[in-house]
Amino acid sequence: MKETIIEIRNLHKSFGTNRVLSGVDLEIFKGETLVVLGGSGSGKSVLLKCITGLMTADSGSIRLLGEEIVGREERELLPIRKKTGILFQGGALFDSMNVFDNIAFGFHEYAKDMPQDQVEAEVMRLLEVVKLPDICDKMTADLSGGMQKRVALARAVSMKPGIIFYDEPTTGLDPQTARSIYRLMNDLGQRLFITSVVVSHDIELAFTIADRIAFLKDGEMVFVGPVDELRKCTHEGVCAFIGPFYRAGMMGHKNEEMKGKT
Repeated sequence: MKETIIEIRNLHKSFGTNRVLSGVDLEIFKGETLVVLGGSGSGKSVLLKCITGLMTADSGSIRLLGEEIVGREERELLPIRKKTGILFQGGALFDSMNVFDNIAFGFHEYAKDMPQDQVEAEVMRLLEVVKLPDICDKMTADLSGGMQKRVALARAVSMKPGIIFYDEPTTGLDPQTARSIYRLMNDLGQRLFITSVVVSHDIELAFTIADRIAFLKDGEMVFVGPVDELRKCTHEGVCAFIGPFYRAGMMGHKNEEMKGKT
């Protein structure tokens, strides 16, 4: 039986008269990769911010790792956040720090008793995992967009979170670099048995890495299910969104796309 690790019920969020989320229901299971798809203004980024506690929902329930987070104070959310990682759209690396210090930040913040030699070993291990073993002394401004994403991902998994949230992880990347990020996300998810929640408008990413897809349209969850079921979905909004992808002949599948590429 699948274990529910995030449970969202009847979630609402508005900004003034602009209703962004309208009664969203969603369950996310331990160890899966769920991609939340939707166009601009669909509410997917607001949904992610509500799940992570970066934004407060107006009403409804979000149970994250068994804890209700709606209505909780910021200080009450800190113990829960320590069990998760976030890869922000822009990477959110510290410009004033080199790569090593960016990745080591979590250890210095949340594992202050860890010996420095152990911190150094962990940082170097993480750089090996993201296939950037020789850049620890570089400043983040000197890295390409793809390298910045990899460093940010290394930092996101540094504290061994049970869940990683990805906010548009391939925005601004060329197709080849984006696909290398797909493979890395898939590899980390399988190797560490991490639950991955990915918010994106990137259909190729969704069809490449997702176990299930949730589709938001105008703040409502109009589809939740496996990739193969999305292919058969007849909802007008879904068809309009994925139609060009069909015509381009790019409807891959996670297992097919990743075979031999990790």
